Amino acid sequence: MYEITVTRDFSSAHYLHDYEGKCANLHGHNWKVAISFRGKELARNGILIDFLDIGKALDGLLEKLDHGVINEIPPFDVMNPTAENLARWFHAEVSQKLPPGAPQPHRVTVWETPDASASFWEDEP
Repeated sequence: MYEITVTRDFSSAHYLHDYEGKCANLHGHNWKVAISFRGKELARNGILIDFLDIGKALDGLLEKLDHGVINEIPPFDVMNPTAENLARWFHAEVSQKLPPGAPQPHRVTVWETPDASASFWEDEP
């Protein structure tokens, strides 16, 4: 089995709904997102999925989030912008932006701080 991972950093603010505590107030994070792909077979060129394709999909999403208020960006204008929800959103969005026939993301992990993260992956059949 092979696994590759691409990581990116971005900075943005958010606030949490239905939360008792300081995080209900507008505050910022230096976020980190990692997206991993798994597969048993490589293409003829020895690549599972091109790092450039992953980066292009991920960078387009980060342009929406970086140095902004996540709560103002759909779907987070109605969905609570937790690390868990961000991980699921990245998973779904990157899946749609990859070239046809590319492997789908296995896991996405989002860090709010260097020592606190949330991951999302779909159950395997």
